[in-house]
Amino acid sequence: MLALDAGSFAVCAAVIAATVPGSVQPRQRTEATYLAQLRVGFRWLRGHRLVLGIGVLTLAMNLIDWAGSAVLLPAWVRDEGADPAALGSVFTALALGLIIGNALFTWLGPRLPRRWTFAWALLIGGSPHLFVLGLSRSVPVVLAVTAASGLAAGALNPIFGAVEYEQVPTELRARVLPAINSISWAGIPLGGLLGGWLAGTAGVTATLLGSAVIYLLITLAPFVFPAWAGMDRPPPVDSRTEPGGMTAADG
Repeated sequence: MLALDAGSFAVCAAVIAATVPGSVQPRQRTEATYLAQLRVGFRWLRGHRLVLGIGVLTLAMNLIDWAGSAVLLPAWVRDEGADPAALGSVFTALALGLIIGNALFTWLGPRLPRRWTFAWALLIGGSPHLFVLGLSRSVPVVLAVTAASGLAAGALNPIFGAVEYEQVPTELRARVLPAINSISWAGIPLGGLLGGWLAGTAGVTATLLGSAVIYLLITLAPFVFPAWAGMDRPPPVDSRTEPGGMTAADG
C-alpha cells in the first residue's frame, strides 16, 4: 500500500510536469530568502482577519481531528472489542461522506449563501462524530453519524479555497497560502501527542467528550464573529501589490 501511495504521487508529479506550461505562472517579486517570503505572507495575514481566522480555525480543527483519527478512534475500537474492520469501516464512511459532500457543495456552492452554508456545515461536520464515539457503543450508529458529518464537512474545503483565492492577491498567493498552511498544519503533530496523553490520563471516553465540547465551541465562531461575514463580500477590486507585499486596498 505504501508503494502504491508513493507511485500515485509520482504519477501526479509527472502529469503536472507534462501538462502545465510554465507560462501560466504569474510574475512575482523575489525576496532574498524563503523566510523573507514567508514574512511577507504573515504580514499580509495580520491585516486580514477573515483569512487569518481560517488559518486559526483549521489549526484547531486539525489538532482535534488528528487526535481523534490517530489515537481516540483506534482506542475506542479496542475498548469496544471490535475488530480492525470496524476501524476501516469508520474511516471509509468518513471518506465517502467527504468525497460526496465535496462534489455536491462544489456544484451547489454558487447558489448558496456562503457564510451560513459554511457555518452549518462546520457545526454538523465537526463535533457530532466525536460525541457519538463518546456516547454510543454501536458501530452502525457511529458509521451513520460519521458519514453524515463527512457529508457536511465536504462543504468546507471548496469554501475555504474560494475565499482564499478571492481574498489573496495573485501576486502574493505563493507567500500567503504557505503561511496559512503552516498555521493550519501545526495542529497535526500536536494532535496525536495531546490526544495520546489525554487518553492515557483522563481515559478515552472523557477525552472524546471533552474534545467534542471544545470542537463545538470552536465551530460557533462563524455564527458569532463579524469578520466571517466577509465570506459573502466580493474581493477588493484593486488587488495590486505595493512595496512590502501589502495590497493597495490595505492602505
